[in-house]
Amino acid sequence: NHQIYYARQHPQSIETHEIDLCDQVWGSGWYAPEQIESLTWRWTGPETQSTIDFPLIARPNQTGLKVELWIAHIASAETLASLKTEINQQAVKLTRAQDGSGLIYLHGILPVDPAASIKHFNEIAFSVNETLSGDVITPGSPDTRLFGLAFSRIRLTAI
Repeated sequence: NHQIYYARQHPQSIETHEIDLCDQVWGSGWYAPEQIESLTWRWTGPETQSTIDFPLIARPNQTGLKVELWIAHIASAETLASLKTEINQQAVKLTRAQDGSGLIYLHGILPVDPAASIKHFNEIAFSVNETLSGDVITPGSPDTRLFGLAFSRIRLTAI
């Protein structure tokens, strides 16, 4: 089971974790990484839900978990607007902001209950209302895979 393997590979908590989307992603609902020059991304799809497993992110006196997402491409404005993000089945409210990267930058904070049990293994889940075929996104494209959002970076930080 990949959860056990992942936990063994990441035995200690860390304060910040950037999910490397060029590397193997422990989860489901992702296509292989793509790259143009220095920009790398992974499309979600063909399902409308995509998940990634990540290690415990913690620090003393932690009050929350900051979630930052950078999106390089979208299937449609409606797909982006429908994005729902959860960590361990708890909703994270995201806000769009400018960060100077030229990408779509979303961020939010998931409050952490200090009395809650700490999990060594965690899951972030992204869901959208639909995925669209590549030839719908870009008319004339021979690519008929179903796409949602193309994530370039995902960073999680204990606050």
